[in-house]
Amino acid sequence: MSASILLAAALFGAAPSTHWVQPEPGSLSVIFGARWKIDVAEFELLASRPEEWSRPYISQDGARAFAGARTGILHGVDLHSGERLFERKGLGEIGYDMAEFRGLLLLGSDQDLIAVDQQIGQTRFSIPVGGRMGGPMTVSGTVAYVPVRPNVLVAVDLVEQKEIWRKKRPTPEGISVRGQCKPVFDAARGVIYVGYSDGALLALDAKTGDERWTSVLGKPREFFADVDAAPLMVDGGKSIIAASYNGGLYKLDAETGRTQWKQEIFRIMGIVDVGSGLLVASDGDGQVLGLYRATGAVRWRYKLESGSPTMPVDVGRQLVAVGSTEGPIAFLEIDTGRPKQLFSLGAGISVPPAYRDPDLLVLSNQGAFIALRYGQGISVD
Repeated sequence: MSASILLAAALFGAAPSTHWVQPEPGSLSVIFGARWKIDVAEFELLASRPEEWSRPYISQDGARAFAGARTGILHGVDLHSGERLFERKGLGEIGYDMAEFRGLLLLGSDQDLIAVDQQIGQTRFSIPVGGRMGGPMTVSGTVAYVPVRPNVLVAVDLVEQKEIWRKKRPTPEGISVRGQCKPVFDAARGVIYVGYSDGALLALDAKTGDERWTSVLGKPREFFADVDAAPLMVDGGKSIIAASYNGGLYKLDAETGRTQWKQEIFRIMGIVDVGSGLLVASDGDGQVLGLYRATGAVRWRYKLESGSPTMPVDVGRQLVAVGSTEGPIAFLEIDTGRPKQLFSLGAGISVPPAYRDPDLLVLSNQGAFIALRYGQGISVD
């Protein structure tokens, strides 16, 4: 992930029971192949350790691919042919993630949420949000819920093009992990679940932003209390699984926020429900964990050779993809954690790949924008 994550791992210490083991060549296969590659980097005189921090995006109709470079350029590409559609310059710091609303591409541009035409990149509207987008947004109906640095969630009406409400938490005095939690919408209760860098998980009224309940998962007086992993709704919406980097993994009652169980041994940055009663989590100790959803107990561990893992991405077919800040993308069996493919990019990634079946988009820290497809393309392992 970022330099902050690597520092966190150093401060907390690595797990002594896991070690990197090089997979046998015969155990690996070509599952996802590269279809095209575009260089979106520009020469930067003082960039000693470049890092791309905007997640690529695949349009909902599966026709276009988008990448926002650290130089403030948005690249639009035909997903199937690799032909460039546009290069939109001058966007400043592009937000962490992108979304769609009525056929328009939504993204952060410095302190604004903007909507652009997917074919030509022209801005259709712009809404001030009072800060830079620090995490994935959630769009529900005509409302976008936007995480804004350093510790704010803003609800924006996309039709009226104005802010509805904002909810801020105190910014921790110590070091926190860069990035913010994706807000999760609970339609049955009309609430948004969102985590903050002070270690708190809040259930907010989706219409007003009023607090329904607050649960403190992290240790706010210590470094890295962040709730960075998007909460997961489980048990038919009755419970939530959430995590704090320094506080561990929790299962909470969705109605009250009451703790049902917790596992404090993990440094979780991202987590995904992969079905079959299993979760897959990325851990700040340089591991990927397979966990039982019912208890949080460990089923398997996969240790990266180096670097820190990105958020896991469920790519179907009983596989999960996990990137590394310093190594290849690993495609792991969700049942065992065994690597089925290691896809080398020549540089690590700091944001997870984007996936829309059967396509996977990757943006490396050196600006390589690559489209992969299940069962097609070539391997660069």
